[in-house]
Amino acid sequence: MKKKFRIVVSIFVNRNFAQLKEKIKIAKLEGADVIELRADSYPKISVNDLLKLKKISNALKIPVIFTLRSKEEGGKYNFSFEKKLKLIEKAIELNFEYVDIELKFLEKLGKNVLKLKGNSKIKIILSFHNLKGTETLEGLRGIKKRIASLKPDIIKLAVFSRSEKTNQDILKIIKETKREGKDIVGIALGERGKKIRLKSAFEGNYLTYCCLNKKEKTAPGQLTLNDFKKLTGV
Repeated sequence: MKKKFRIVVSIFVNRNFAQLKEKIKIAKLEGADVIELRADSYPKISVNDLLKLKKISNALKIPVIFTLRSKEEGGKYNFSFEKKLKLIEKAIELNFEYVDIELKFLEKLGKNVLKLKGNSKIKIILSFHNLKGTETLEGLRGIKKRIASLKPDIIKLAVFSRSEKTNQDILKIIKETKREGKDIVGIALGERGKKIRLKSAFEGNYLTYCCLNKKEKTAPGQLTLNDFKKLTGV
């Protein structure tokens, strides 16, 4: 089966950067196109650490998504608004290929994506995650409209799936957004959403998120890279 999508392997960051480098190597060898560095798992992360992370990704020649997920949206730790902004601005300055920013954070900041990234060529993923409830189709459309108004490069919507309707709503949002000429990542979280993680890869999802192994899942229902490859034949 011809591959039409980018596979992301999400990896939690900690102070052991040598171990992190090995995990990135393995992910790349096993077929990852992009690495998501979940820096929210390392509460002591500093600007100097971002320099080290960028050197690692440059040396291994693989694009990176820099992510600081809030606990409310599935992250490990919460950072102060000021520290989070400082780290995001540094990630943009260092030209990480992608930076994931939560919708609520950017709305609080009061800037759109264009003002935040300036002349940088990086791509901003503006994201919304709901791990507790399920959004209606109209609710998803409303959130997507809020995200799109802030001019992101990529829209990301991840909501917990409690029924087949949620799964189908995610697929509808992906198709609608693609018809509008915008890039989107739509994810149905949880066990019920697994089959949509597979199907959406072939329905226009800009990125498909996996993990290296079951112990290192970064989101509910996330498939391992090997399982994803076996089930899709890529």
